Amino acid sequence: PEAPTLPGYTFNGWDQDFANVTGDLVVSAKKTEYSANDYTLTFNAEGGTVFPAFRIVTFDSALGTLPVPTRTGYDFAGWNTLADGTGTAFTDETVYSVADDSTLHAIWTPKTDTAYTVQYYLENADSAGYTRIDSLTQVLSGTTGAAVTAPIPERDGFVFAAAHAGNLTESTILADGSLVLKVYYSR
Repeated sequence: PEAPTLPGYTFNGWDQDFANVTGDLVVSAKKTEYSANDYTLTFNAEGGTVFPAFRIVTFDSALGTLPVPTRTGYDFAGWNTLADGTGTAFTDETVYSVADDSTLHAIWTPKTDTAYTVQYYLENADSAGYTRIDSLTQVLSGTTGAAVTAPIPERDGFVFAAAHAGNLTESTILADGSLVLKVYYSR
């Protein structure tokens, strides 16, 4: 007879040899005659890093400990079959039930304590340029990817130089904490 199929398994044979049958014979395909197939499970870090980048998994078996990726400015929220997180979530306890190779995508949430810096520059007394005043520099924090605006406090003897080309008073917090906003004051 033709070998039966069972998704995720390879048929290893019948429970009896029927190569030289001379009469009626009943043969069965038993569960023990199947072996679970192995598949490649790939991990897409979605902008982060992960090791290992793939794993061989066995059909109908728990995945076990999954790798934990890292990404600057973000917290890892889990693995999912879709990059936007709307697919099926996979955990260490998930039993692999896909009869094919698969890819899991890292799901990230922005950190809420990502640093950014605000520097203040005051016009020199001789009107020849501006000097950064380190004692006024502020290191603030916010959510990675969020829009921020520099505080522009009043300064005695100075006015905010809104038209100064060096101003960078609004931007988006960069994941690596490297955003530097710059505020210029004229006399």
